[in-house]
Amino acid sequence: MQLMTIGEVAERAGVTVRTLHHYEQLGLVEATTRTASGHRRYGRGAIERLQRVKSLQQLGLGLAEIGRLMAGEALSPARIVAEQLERLRAQREALDRLEAQLRRLARLLEAGASDDDEAVMVFLKTLEEMTMYDKFLTTEQRQIIDDHHATAGPAAEAEWNAALTGLRAAMEAGTAPDDPTVQALVARWHAAAEAFAPADDGALHDAMLKAMHEEPQALADHGLDAELFAFIGRAAAAADHA
Repeated sequence: MQLMTIGEVAERAGVTVRTLHHYEQLGLVEATTRTASGHRRYGRGAIERLQRVKSLQQLGLGLAEIGRLMAGEALSPARIVAEQLERLRAQREALDRLEAQLRRLARLLEAGASDDDEAVMVFLKTLEEMTMYDKFLTTEQRQIIDDHHATAGPAAEAEWNAALTGLRAAMEAGTAPDDPTVQALVARWHAAAEAFAPADDGALHDAMLKAMHEEPQALADHGLDAELFAFIGRAAAAADHA
């Protein structure tokens, strides 16, 4: 095989000359020889090595991993494949979340945005909330909540708000959490919550509780604040020990 210039190699491999310089600095691909004037020349071995680098990159390996692998470091092929599968899974989940977010935004914009200013506000508010909840909920859990919200209807939301209004009034009046009136309101609030999320999905409820404990905005989204949320928590604990 005739030796090739760096420009010829770059064109053949679909990379830039700058990339080949970077590969050389990392010890991934080096010129086979240099001319008397210092110009790089590449032979078959260097070209094959470059092809291996590009193939490993297509599998998702980083340059540091590729360097360790090609230097003969004892990296298990099974481990490499497992790591790549995990990366693909994470990427797929991220794409699923993004698709779900965009679908929710489309529905909300179609249903509630009557002009450009309102559309922008709906977009920004919804995007902020979705980003926040992504820290606590899986794609599947978000879909469950979306599905329940879609079928719950105004009556369920009115029942939720009525229970919270009663609980807030009881708290502000100084009613004890274990008072029968408060206990009845908490039971009513829990029943209303089942319209928005299945009662038997413990993992989903735990995730939502975690979001409400750690994110004040999550409380506000559901008509709550830290004081009322704590009062409901004390009432629920009293019911558990009754």
